[in-house]
Amino acid sequence: MLVSHDDQDKEITVTYHKADQKAKLSLIDDEAKAEIQHLDASGSFRDKIVFGTDIALLIKHYEEKGYELVSNSFKDQSYQADDSQNQFEIHFKHKKQKVYESKKINETIHYIDEEGKQVFGDYQASPLKFERQGMKDMVSGDAQWEEWTKDQTFDAVASPALEGYEADPERIDEQTVGFDSQDLEFTVVYRSNYNQMMTVRPHDEDISQTPNVFEKQVPLKSASTVEVPEKTATSPSKEHGLDKFQKQAESSALQSKVFTDGGSLSDSNNDTLNAKDTPSEVLPQTGNSSTTNMTLSGIAMMFASLLGLKPKRNKQDE
Repeated sequence: MLVSHDDQDKEITVTYHKADQKAKLSLIDDEAKAEIQHLDASGSFRDKIVFGTDIALLIKHYEEKGYELVSNSFKDQSYQADDSQNQFEIHFKHKKQKVYESKKINETIHYIDEEGKQVFGDYQASPLKFERQGMKDMVSGDAQWEEWTKDQTFDAVASPALEGYEADPERIDEQTVGFDSQDLEFTVVYRSNYNQMMTVRPHDEDISQTPNVFEKQVPLKSASTVEVPEKTATSPSKEHGLDKFQKQAESSALQSKVFTDGGSLSDSNNDTLNAKDTPSEVLPQTGNSSTTNMTLSGIAMMFASLLGLKPKRNKQDE
């Protein structure tokens, strides 16, 4: 300002106005290393900074979303002349929660017949339980899991017996399963074993090995041990009814003889008696050969002994 010696005094007023200031509040996710939100504010030097939102409520909002407060540098400060001093930060980290996961594997066995009808109630094994644990990020929802429990085994199960039937299969073997296995289901079918109970002789069976009841051989007694009673009116044979047994014995003797190709007779010891070796004299009492009479008398005495009868001796035998 230029003045001269005759100018009057001049008075000048300088007015100072507060400078406009700016402030910033940043919300930072430390684990993601990223800003999740920021707030801006403006004002005058030394004025109280107001971000237009209740900071306490803002922090609570993020805590409900799984964040955990780490630090907060904003404490209701006033604006500074240097805007770099009007920068504030709130830091968060992710909450972690221990979590568990489990899974059950079941084993079921059905018992039916060939028509599909149930013959026994279902077998239900005790479930095998698999577990694991981990830590869940409450912000992202992701979890870091540990290993599942090791594989486990269902015991073998024998199929129950059912009379007249065979189980297919006869047992369910041990079953080893893991956490990622599906439920197990088996079916045992009972089939009738009636056909197996029937015994049929094969066509090529050697029937010569089948015992022949008509091949029983009657041993011959020697002439010295055979007593031949006389046929008289008072014969003990007739008196005791032995003539009847003698006739039956004659018939039986004819059925029991087994002749060899040479016309010989075999005794019980398989000794062969040829016709020429057998005494052939005729007994005066009967008119029969001694060989035949000895055989028939021996058989008659066998029947008499079975009946408890003892032949009486004739007086002339005494």
